[in-house]
Order: sequence, then C-alpha cells, then structure tokens
Amino acid sequence: MQKAKLHIISKTTDKDGTSDLEQWVVGDLGEKDGIHYFFYEETVEGMQGTKTTLKWGQDFLIINRSGTIENRQEFREGQRCQSVYKTPYLQIPLVSTTKKLQIEAKGLKHRLDVAYDLQYGEEPYGKMEIVMELEEQNEY
Repeated sequence: MQKAKLHIISKTTDKDGTSDLEQWVVGDLGEKDGIHYFFYEETVEGMQGTKTTLKWGQDFLIINRSGTIENRQEFREGQRCQSVYKTPYLQIPLVSTTKKLQIEAKGLKHRLDVAYDLQYGEEPYGKMEIVMELEEQNEY
C-alpha cells in the first residue's frame, strides 16, 4: 500500500439548482492484477465513522461505504445500478445511470471522472458529476 492524497470535486444539479462540494482526504492506494484500490475515512459532516473504498479498472468504478453510512454504487458507462443508501435513521433505494466514466493514469496521478443520473426509488433526483484526482505520495 502507498499513501495517496485524493481531491474530490462533486457537483449536484437538481430541482433546487446546483451545489458543489470539494474535499481532500488522505488514504491508502494499492493495485492487484490491474485493479486499483483506495481506502479512506470520510471527513464530511454526517459521514464521520464511514470508511470508503474506491475500486476501479479500465471500464468500471465501485464506491463502497461501510460504517455510519452503508452503500455500494457501481458505475459502468451506459449501465444502471440499484443500491440502498443506509444511515442509522433511514434507508433510501437509489438507482444510478452512468452517463460518462473516464479513467486515466499518468505517472503517480490517477483521475476518475463519473457523471450519472440519480433516482431516489422511482423518483428522479438529479444529475451528479464527480471528479476524483489521486496523487501517490512519495515516501522518503
């Protein structure tokens, strides 16, 4: 495992307008058989106590959360994913339809770019865009 820094920029567009969220986290990056993994602890308010795993290959991205928040979303361009977003207080059925998935690696940097439509149950919620930029940290 290698220490890495993750910069996340997410944009949500729904009936109320557009909102942006930006955060930086540090975690552990690994690779096995061409599949990359990044493990980190959530720092966003309301998600403390949640561990997130990013897992990706050339044509997929999985975001798996466990702890205070439980959820697993899988993204493959053009495909739908059903999941349940669980909190200590409620469970929300989600449907994500991936519109765009771009994965790039250059040297010590990785970029994961996903855009998807989100539904709560059968009701459309909005459009989501997430850009994740990972940079491996050289340890001296």
